[in-house]
Amino acid sequence: GRTRWTLSTPASWRTAAGGLGDPGPRAALLPSLTPLAADFLPDTSHRLVILPARSASAAAGAELQALRGYKRLCDKLLPALRARSHLFNLIHRHRHNCSVAICRGDQLLGGATFRLIRKESQCHLVLEVLLLAVAQQPGVCGRGHGSRIVNFLKALLRLHGRAERAVPLLLTQCDIGHVARNFWSRQRLRAGREARELLGALAAWDPMRGSHTGFIVYEHTLPMLCDVSAVDWRCDERASARAQEVEEEEEED
Repeated sequence: GRTRWTLSTPASWRTAAGGLGDPGPRAALLPSLTPLAADFLPDTSHRLVILPARSASAAAGAELQALRGYKRLCDKLLPALRARSHLFNLIHRHRHNCSVAICRGDQLLGGATFRLIRKESQCHLVLEVLLLAVAQQPGVCGRGHGSRIVNFLKALLRLHGRAERAVPLLLTQCDIGHVARNFWSRQRLRAGREARELLGALAAWDPMRGSHTGFIVYEHTLPMLCDVSAVDWRCDERASARAQEVEEEEEED
């Protein structure tokens, strides 16, 4: 028969407290993820904020500031996705999506938007990275913040994969440019038949086809996939050559 999948809402995610017990509200999710997030931050001046994607009104204080900063960053770095309010819909309107931001003090360094998709049989759990953006400025770009965000998402996926005894798979549609592909390759994601087949299966299943929240297979992208149950799932969060390039460009300006 036809493979069936289900989208998971952030409110239904099980918390790490209580041995991954009963599903609870998002407020119960945040404290349980604090130790998980701390493992991927360089020092105590940095923090990782989980944001609701449903609407800006669902956030308050630091969450609201980070959410607005993340949307502005995506507007700047991903202008092609602004057509027909697609970027706004991904971040704000889809109740199954969630965004995470990494901040240093009041400065937003980067963020990602993602969703969890379960196979009905519970043997596979897919975390699809929909957006990933890091500020392109000296002292931020190329400093490992993108890897920190992806490592956190992998850890979150592994957490839920263990709880549900499911194979945890990280999926993204990577831009075909060499910078994006090199980044995702460093994150242990690989292109190939399995990635293409999974993307095709999700597109065929799409429960919201034709709506602003439906599953989209983007042109000029490459599906890439990683089984994060592997022992070497974590990527080194070191500074890259891009950091030096950005600083040199700033000096020239």
